[in-house]
Amino acid sequence: YKLRFNQALLNQNQQAFIEEVVPHECAHLIVYQYFGRYHEGKKVMPHGRQWKQVMSEVFNVEPKVRHNFSSAKRARRTFAYICACHDRIHDLSAIRHNRIVRSDARYVCKSCKESLRIK
Repeated sequence: YKLRFNQALLNQNQQAFIEEVVPHECAHLIVYQYFGRYHEGKKVMPHGRQWKQVMSEVFNVEPKVRHNFSSAKRARRTFAYICACHDRIHDLSAIRHNRIVRSDARYVCKSCKESLRIK
């Protein structure tokens, strides 16, 4: 399993981030490992009873779903992709670009239905 954290939020809110966000994300891993996707015939919800229990009993942290850290908005980086149409540039977000690089996803042009490739 692998956890990834927002480096900017960590840098801006180090102590609170470590006290709140790290246990929050670790609790998700523990719940998934221990209960799986279903428990007693019911779907295990991401912030459901099992997650709240792990947050409270394992980490002794109030089970909050959202943090309230302020974050400065930054310009979003995009990557230019092309398809078989060749007359169109598809600007993909860094998140989508990274998914393609990791082979976790592939995206297609809505017009020609061909896979997008980096320009």
